[in-house]
Amino acid sequence: MNEEHQKITHHIKLFAKHDKSDELFNALKECANEAIKTDGCEYHEVLQNIANPLLFTIVVKYSNYNAFKEHLKKPILRNFIDTLQSRLIDKVSDNLYVTRINSLGEIKNINVVDLSYRGEIKK
Repeated sequence: MNEEHQKITHHIKLFAKHDKSDELFNALKECANEAIKTDGCEYHEVLQNIANPLLFTIVVKYSNYNAFKEHLKKPILRNFIDTLQSRLIDKVSDNLYVTRINSLGEIKNINVVDLSYRGEIKK
């Protein structure tokens, strides 16, 4: 199975700077509204932690790695990464996953490639 058919899930944990959680939430909402319009973006969810309102978790699912790369080119996301992130976020932890078992429990024989998304985010 090649990269074009590998489903990608992106999990991001963001810790807002003090007194910036509302502003961060609004920026994440704008990004989510635009992201879901990307061809191949199957799911986008922004979660705010009840116990710690400064903690946000974003879960995005893509039909393939190319869809993920296209998502990173969106102007609103580029603005968030290049401009707003340093002003609103204290700490970021993100992980990219390749689907190995589908919803039917079938195990796919996937060769996981070294996805260079960290470099792409910085472009």
